[in-house]
Order: sequence, then structure tokens, then C-alpha cells
Amino acid sequence: MKSNRLSEIYFSSTFNIQREATELYESLHLHRGDPQTNWEVVLELVKKFKNNIHVEIDTITTACEEYNEQLEKRT
Repeated sequence: MKSNRLSEIYFSSTFNIQREATELYESLHLHRGDPQTNWEVVLELVKKFKNNIHVEIDTITTACEEYNEQLEKRT
């Protein structure tokens, strides 16, 4: 993997994290703009957010690990 590919992965994952944060914020509000107060709904929204974020974080760390492993093999 070349460094520009690693950078693309970083960009994609952080972009997805930002999108997920925006979607969480919007989901935490009702259509009229009032905040969601149902604790069970909020809990489920946060769980979904955390799972999606963990996927992106894992993608970032795995990509960096693979990049460094390939770098070591070249030297």
C-alpha cells in the first residue's frame, strides 16, 4: 500500500465518522426539533453510533498496521 492510499483510507474513515456524528445528532431530535427524551431510543441510537464508529476506527488502525508491515517487508 502506498502512503497516498493510506491517506485516502484516513480521509474516508474520518469522513464517515463525521457523517455518523451528524446523523446521531439529527436522530436525537424529533421532527419539530425537540430533543428525543425516550431513554431506550437514545440508548439504541448511541449503541448504533458507537458500533459504526468502532468500525471506522478499526479501519484506520488496521490500514496503518498493514502499511507499516508492508514497509518493513520492503526494507
